[in-house]
Amino acid sequence: MAHIVSLSDIHFGEPYSLLWRPDLPLYAGKMIGYLAGGHIDKLILVGDVWELAAPEEPDAAFPIARAFFHALTGDRSHGTDIGELIWVPGNHDHELWTHYCQTIGKPLDALDGWSLWDSGDAADDAAQHLLANMLGPDVLERIGKVTVYNPFHVERLGKGSVVFHHGQYFDDMILGKAGLDEFKARFTSVISGAWAKPNAPMQATDAADLEARCAPFIDAVWGRTTDRQTLKTQAWEFLTRFRKWSSCNAKGSADVPQFAALGNTEQDYTLPGEADNIRWFLRSFVFKNGLAPDPVSLVYGHVHRGDMFDLDVDGRRVRCFNTGGWITSHKGTVPHTHVVLIDEDGNFDQRAIRFPDSVIDESIQHGGGVRALDVPDVTTGEEQHDNTDLF
Repeated sequence: MAHIVSLSDIHFGEPYSLLWRPDLPLYAGKMIGYLAGGHIDKLILVGDVWELAAPEEPDAAFPIARAFFHALTGDRSHGTDIGELIWVPGNHDHELWTHYCQTIGKPLDALDGWSLWDSGDAADDAAQHLLANMLGPDVLERIGKVTVYNPFHVERLGKGSVVFHHGQYFDDMILGKAGLDEFKARFTSVISGAWAKPNAPMQATDAADLEARCAPFIDAVWGRTTDRQTLKTQAWEFLTRFRKWSSCNAKGSADVPQFAALGNTEQDYTLPGEADNIRWFLRSFVFKNGLAPDPVSLVYGHVHRGDMFDLDVDGRRVRCFNTGGWITSHKGTVPHTHVVLIDEDGNFDQRAIRFPDSVIDESIQHGGGVRALDVPDVTTGEEQHDNTDLF
C-alpha cells in the first residue's frame, strides 16, 4: 500500500507516447497498481498527463487516459483504491484547467486546493463533465476525492515536506529570461494562432501573479480551443508534413543511469540546466511564505529526464526528483519513465519503468508516420470529425 504515488509527463494522446497502442494503457495502469500494492492514499499527477498540443491525434488524449485509469482502478473487487487524486496542471494540459475556471468564473490559481469531486459528488456540472472526459465515470467510483492545486502543491509529511510542481516555471522560454527565449516565445505563439508572450514573470510577487503573467502564453502555445484551432492546426500540419525528426530517427547515446549520488556536494556532479530557476521558484513562492518545513524535497517533471539530485537553496538542502517522461526520444535509448513513491514519513522510492524494446521502436515508427488530422478513436475505431470539442 502506497501513501503517495506521483506520475507526470504521460502525455496521453501524443503520437510518440509509449501508450499510443490500445493495449499499452492497460499494461501501464496495471503496472502502476502493482507497484502501489493495491491502494494509493494520494495519486499526484504532476502535469502533462493529457496531451492537448498534438494535432496529429487531436482527440486521442481522453480515450487513452480513460483506458489507463480503468486498468489502474479496476472494479470494486479488483483494482487499486485511490483515496485522493491530486492534479497539478502542466503546460500541455493547462488548458483543461483554464477551460474549467472560465466556465465557472474562478481564478486560475488554486494553491489551497480546489475540489472537483468528493465522496461521489462533483463540485458542479462543469467538473462532472470534465472528470468524465478525463477519467471516465466508472473510474470516479473508485476515487474518494479529486483536487486541483495550481501551480504547485505542498505535502507535509512526518519527515519534512514535499513540493510538487510540473516544472514549466523552471523553463527559460516560459519565463522569458533571455532575448532568444523571448523571441522563441513570440514566434511559437504566432505559430499557435495567438500573439502572446510571458509578461515579465520574474517580477511576479506571488504564485497567483505568476500564473496571471504566464497563463495566456501557455494556453496559446499548448492549448486547444476553437478560436485558435484552425490556424494552429494548419501551422502544425504544415510543419508535420515536412519535418524530419532527427532526434527520433537517429540512434541516441547509450542508456546511462540518470541518478546523481544523493548526499554529495554540488561540486561532485553537474546540476541540470533548470537548477537556478528551481532556486528562484522555491525562494520566491515557497520558502518566502513558509509553506514547506525542512527537510524539503521537490518532485517535478517537464524535462523528461528522470533523475534525482541535491540542490542548495540559500543554505537549505533540497532533494529533487524528476519523474521523467513517457515519450520516446531516440532510437537505441530507453525513455526515462519514472514513478515516485513516498511513504507517510517522507521516505522516497523512485522506480524506473522499462517498456520492451519493441514497444519503444513501434512508438517511434508510429509517431514518425502519423500525418492525418482525423484519426480513428483508439478505443472504438470510429472516425472523428470534430477535433475541437475536447471538453
